[in-house]
Amino acid sequence: MTPSLALATFLVVALLLYGLFAGSETRLGPDTRRRINHYLHAERPSDDDQRGFARGFLDWFDHAFAVRTRTVPLLGEIPLPSFARSVLVTFVSLAFLAIVWLCNKPGVGRALAFPDALNVDDVQVTELLLVYGGATILSNWIPDYLSLIESRLILAKMAAARSWPGRIGWLLVDAAATLAISFFAIHLTMVIMLPVVTPAWTIEVGCLTPENYSLATTWELFVAGLTFSSPPGTINYDATGIYIYSTFLTSLWVWIYLGAGVLVRGARALSGAREHRIGHARTMAILAIATLGALYWSNWLHRRASGAEVYIEHVDADADKARELARALEARGLWVEIRADVDEARAARLVRKAEVVVVLDAAELEPIEQELGEQIRCGERSVHSASVVPADIDPEWVLELARRAPSLLPMNEVRACREPLNLPVEIDGCDQR
Repeated sequence: MTPSLALATFLVVALLLYGLFAGSETRLGPDTRRRINHYLHAERPSDDDQRGFARGFLDWFDHAFAVRTRTVPLLGEIPLPSFARSVLVTFVSLAFLAIVWLCNKPGVGRALAFPDALNVDDVQVTELLLVYGGATILSNWIPDYLSLIESRLILAKMAAARSWPGRIGWLLVDAAATLAISFFAIHLTMVIMLPVVTPAWTIEVGCLTPENYSLATTWELFVAGLTFSSPPGTINYDATGIYIYSTFLTSLWVWIYLGAGVLVRGARALSGAREHRIGHARTMAILAIATLGALYWSNWLHRRASGAEVYIEHVDADADKARELARALEARGLWVEIRADVDEARAARLVRKAEVVVVLDAAELEPIEQELGEQIRCGERSVHSASVVPADIDPEWVLELARRAPSLLPMNEVRACREPLNLPVEIDGCDQR
């Protein structure tokens, strides 16, 4: 994702969050607002201030999600949020996460640089929306609602806790419960959905079938989703992150509750002012945006530091030619790195992580060529995403290489697809890489 696209995406979400919190403040009663504001701005909040803030915050949560207490058999009285409001929040979070996933997807930047090469199949797009969108009913609508109920129960427990260790303990319980809800929701979704996937959609689900799917596959999907990356020889496993982090966004309220007072008092200490008469809704909005921003930008910076759309490997004698090729690619809006501009550690990462690797042929670079060959053999990159070319190659040829390089593994290189195609599934030495 380019810096401008990343910033634009984040600003839209930040404005939506700010509007949500600011709009909710106007609907709260004066007593609730007074209790929250008094705690946030007190020099040394007393136990009564803490209890007042806890009651006010729970009132705010209950109002935002139209919580009603219901008697559930065997469980007693449970605060139940509005399912419709939960689904609305889930829809917004899924849309945001899908945009982030898509913008970070390999090949998107190159598709924007070469729009004439972008061949969009309307039928395939519809199929993708049906498969991935339909899965959200099981993977998110219901699990996110359960997670929201769980977060409301945890908030009540945190409000009753008298010490910081107790509140942090409940925070850890919330994280563990959300992880468990998300994990089993994904497993149940796949178990139910895979039997109804038609053969025409096989590649859309990474060639996973009821016969080759297991709890171990769910674990692989879950880890891939948490890191937003697909393991070698797989396709679209990283999309699981959309479903996982949507469920985790329900825990944002727990983080806000825990950090609201710390944020205000920290700002006061940094500026040296005795009073920061900022409304509680804006305080919460800033905290929510800061929390989301820390996760969002750390992920963006990590990807920026470890990858590139095109990486040019060369010897010192070919540095000028590499810069000429890089300028031609950058003129089309591509993100390019060359060996002369990076240190050894980053060069090694780029050989593994760059979407397209171009090697200006030289005898000294034979180990790099062998490494790229192993990556292709083990399904870590597509066969057409790495090329060894003469050092005097025409820049137009390199542009064509970048334009045509696939962003995803073809079907015969996807691990789960190899058995139906009568290809060997296990490849010698690849599991040790």
